[in-house]
Amino acid sequence: MQVVGAALLIAGTVFSVIGVYGFMVTFKNAYERLHASGTVVTLGLVLILVGVAVLQPAVWTKVVVLIGFMMLTSPVAGHAIAKAAHNQHLPAGQRDDLAEVRKQQAGD
Repeated sequence: MQVVGAALLIAGTVFSVIGVYGFMVTFKNAYERLHASGTVVTLGLVLILVGVAVLQPAVWTKVVVLIGFMMLTSPVAGHAIAKAAHNQHLPAGQRDDLAEVRKQQAGD
């Protein structure tokens, strides 16, 4: 069971790192970044929590409650962020906050 728990922890960490990478580097606007942070990181957190529950069976109840809470609040938070971006008249696909950083990295 320790191997399964460790594998779930590693998989969750990998998904979270991929999500952060997508959030910071790959996606160019707020709506794309919202997708990366909402989808991939949520899966990563669920895998990490299940891995903890496998390694520590006494916390299964807490893990189920946390996963349920995450599944309920993640879409609400994503919707609130998207609505705030829309209310700021932030157009999809036109704003690139990291353009200057990319230019500096290309120049190095």
